[in-house]
Amino acid sequence: MPLIAELFATPHELPDASRYTVANGVFYMISGVTFLTAPGAVQAIFADPPFAGHDEASVRVVGLLIVTIGWLAMFGGLSGQRRFVAATVVSRILFVPAVLVPLAMAGLFPHALYTFAALDPALAAGAWIYLSRDAKLPAVRYNK
Repeated sequence: MPLIAELFATPHELPDASRYTVANGVFYMISGVTFLTAPGAVQAIFADPPFAGHDEASVRVVGLLIVTIGWLAMFGGLSGQRRFVAATVVSRILFVPAVLVPLAMAGLFPHALYTFAALDPALAAGAWIYLSRDAKLPAVRYNK
């Protein structure tokens, strides 16, 4: 099977939690492309202070990271695996605020980072809700 076809191959019926994760991934890819290609627009949207030094380049690096996160979320969601959705919930609720809030408190792009520190766990909670309601694909159980 060609690589592109392999990337977009999905189970016959994608569970709601997976479709939600795909949508989150697309949102993050669009956000990341904005950070990457238009750092000045990001500064204007979040009303952060004027760039100094290499801030514009740093925003572009953050954009690349956000695109990569979105890419992985989109294709992980397309796999239809409940475990992938569950893993994103844990990382987004625990790790994202733990890293972004101290950075924002230190003055690094505070409005943008506080926004993502609040938005990402909120979106993760949505995935958790879908995951708990979704009985289309049972979770894989392993023998002890």
